Amino acid sequence: MASWLMGIVTAIVFTTLIDVILAEGESKKYIKGIAALVVLAAIVAPLPALLDSNFEFNFTSPPTNSTQDTDFSRDTYLNRIYMERYKGYELSLQNKLKAEGLDGVAVRINIAYIGGQVEIVNVTADISALVITAKDENIDINRIIISTISGGLNIPEYKVILTS
Repeated sequence: MASWLMGIVTAIVFTTLIDVILAEGESKKYIKGIAALVVLAAIVAPLPALLDSNFEFNFTSPPTNSTQDTDFSRDTYLNRIYMERYKGYELSLQNKLKAEGLDGVAVRINIAYIGGQVEIVNVTADISALVITAKDENIDINRIIISTISGGLNIPEYKVILTS
């Protein structure tokens, strides 16, 4: 804390000396602007370290391990982001299947953290509410569903599971 304050005082003294030494002129205002940025940097530089430390503003509760709380919050936030992303993929696949004449297929993408990466474990396609609106009645429905989903997500076909 003392070194932080000493850095600010040094920057202010340095700026004051520059203001006194420089003669009046056009370049003085630019140099003063740069010196003001140096003072601002001296003030702002220690803030990330202060914000990262274990400040506890509620003095009635015992301090908690903020690292675990932060990791949990970050993981929860990232999990929500991934879930929203894959919900969008599910909706996109359902619309693609509908455009191919297969309406009512409920697509569910199951993801997991594997090796520090989010990977698709499998995709279930519920065809219990399937309505066929395709013009060609001699189509292999299962084949179209599996290939559309595997191609859309760039996953192997064995990861697509049809349920009814």
